[in-house]
Amino acid sequence: MNNKLEQKLYHDLSPDLEVPSKVRTIIKESINNVEVKKKNYSIIRIALTTCATLILTVGIVYAGTKVYDTIWKKPEMVKGEIEKNTNEEDGINCTITEQEAKEKAIEMLKLTGIPNPENCFKQYPYELSGGMQQRVMIAMALSCEPKLLIADEPTTALDVTIQEQILQLIRELNEKLGMSVLFITHDMGAVANLCHNVKVMYLGQVVEEASTEELFQNPLHPYTQGLLSCIPHLGVKKGEPLPVIEGSVPPLSKVPVGCHFCTRCKMADQHCMEHEPPACEVAPGHVVKCWKYAESGKQEV
Repeated sequence: MNNKLEQKLYHDLSPDLEVPSKVRTIIKESINNVEVKKKNYSIIRIALTTCATLILTVGIVYAGTKVYDTIWKKPEMVKGEIEKNTNEEDGINCTITEQEAKEKAIEMLKLTGIPNPENCFKQYPYELSGGMQQRVMIAMALSCEPKLLIADEPTTALDVTIQEQILQLIRELNEKLGMSVLFITHDMGAVANLCHNVKVMYLGQVVEEASTEELFQNPLHPYTQGLLSCIPHLGVKKGEPLPVIEGSVPPLSKVPVGCHFCTRCKMADQHCMEHEPPACEVAPGHVVKCWKYAESGKQEV
């Protein structure tokens, strides 16, 4: 790949945008397989802005709209002539004209429930509300019909009404398109409303895993119990302090040797601090990583 072209592609994104080295490698390998011509330059630029997710057949929806503002500076960036895509093995090899690309973009905007998608196609980010911007991000993530949609805090910075609309949209798209959704969030209400299975993570480790119904009815790990107890509810008396998980998350340079949650757990003892607990299956499909259950003779997994 021509180095000048590569630098131009990165610069067109944003001069100060950090592109991960793994993504750069994917982009280099992909574009090397394409006869780079001026007329298909715009679509290569689009492949770069979506961080090569077309190649990975994974759609990603990021928290907030900062990424959206960066890569959607000009409406015409969604257009361009595609002569050849970069990964035949994933079935994404296609030929499409500029007009067909525009029609596809409008179709995806319509799929995400944006009113008057033809007009939205021509608009800039500042002309759209936060909810509309997030719908455009979802449309971009779905444009290549991914098998997996990764939704990383997709409702951040949106008001409650718009949050519910976005969650409903993701649920409908999941059912309509038959794709899997990996939903990353701190909002336990959204988890209960949307997910079938849940993995609770703390400091990079899965500490509990169960079906959504099982997890909410029978939380076992102290961290999961703490998360659920912190949710405000109508039964709280006026003036009483809300429950909190004491302490703070330690830096990655000081991760505990034993159980990662031991520095904040009320039940932790010396054994917890010195030895990492195994993952134990306490019920079919319900796995927890805590010495409290490992020592009770539960089956390790």
